[in-house]
Amino acid sequence: MAATLSAALSAAEGTPAPCVAAVAHKSEVSVLAMRPDGDVVASADEASIHLWSVAKGTLLKTLTGDPPGSDVSALAFTPDGATLMSATGNGTVKLWRMPEGTLATTFSAHGDGLGEIAIGAAGTLLATGTTDAHGRSTIGLWALPDGRPLKTIAGDRVLHALAFTPDGKTLISAGNDNLIHLWSVPDGTPLRTLDNTEFVSALVLSSDGGRLVSGGWDGSLRLWSLPAGTLLATRSAHKGVVN
Repeated sequence: MAATLSAALSAAEGTPAPCVAAVAHKSEVSVLAMRPDGDVVASADEASIHLWSVAKGTLLKTLTGDPPGSDVSALAFTPDGATLMSATGNGTVKLWRMPEGTLATTFSAHGDGLGEIAIGAAGTLLATGTTDAHGRSTIGLWALPDGRPLKTIAGDRVLHALAFTPDGKTLISAGNDNLIHLWSVPDGTPLRTLDNTEFVSALVLSSDGGRLVSGGWDGSLRLWSLPAGTLLATRSAHKGVVN
């Protein structure tokens, strides 16, 4: 089984491109997002978002509008790259038109700070996740681009990861309850629960949606078959949290 996971996670062969370095922010970079075409990367600190040329490492644009200390906690591009979404610690979601970088829509998603966002494959559905001071999490489903609320789901004890399957029909969430939850969208019906046996800190799906890899706080990686939810392989990959 370990060999199967090793093959699934192995790096692509080829000659690496030259590294381009840039001084990006005056404070800690909290989150990154790559535009689907690979040409632009967005980086964020506590109050500003920078757009960078991947090839040249040059700053293309700076997006502002959140008060200092609001903490940009998540970034995601729509599948067509036409919109960048940002979430902040004050519970606000903003949609930015690309490549102009103009603000298209703002809406309040949660009363507590947002920690995770995910966008469905069609770009018409947004999932947001937050955890309150008592460790209770909430997942919200929202219609795009207007931010109309569709469904609220009680999530994990502490939410760490959200992901849509490529067909956009299933939302996957995971966190500190050692479980991976599969939800039907947009109705929020629970479909399946996978026992990860450890806090889940990260999720990533294959392009066809048939494989899911979960990363744990114990440094482990687990490979799952979807939609059956069969555990195919486990690998001790890191000495610390997989993020």
